[in-house]
Amino acid sequence: EVAGVPLHRRYVAELAWQKAAAVAALPAAADSLVLAADSTVWHQNRIIGKPVDEADARAILGSLAGTEHQLWSGVCLWRGGGGGKGGWEEVGGNFF
Repeated sequence: EVAGVPLHRRYVAELAWQKAAAVAALPAAADSLVLAADSTVWHQNRIIGKPVDEADARAILGSLAGTEHQLWSGVCLWRGGGGGKGGWEEVGGNFF
């Protein structure tokens, strides 16, 4: 937890923010709205990252099977050319 914000919420918000910032900085995005998002799984008080290979993917899926876990998504809407920015995080649900 950082500044009262749970780690998984901060993580997905930051990923979405970084993606939006990268696109909004492009000259072609000067007069555009940029929508960026990212998601992660929260399981047993930790963030589950992307698997590095097929064996890792199988191990991750095996660890999630039959256990409670959450899918968290972060979204950022950014107006190109230095305009306004906004973002939010949501849980997609609890899964077993």
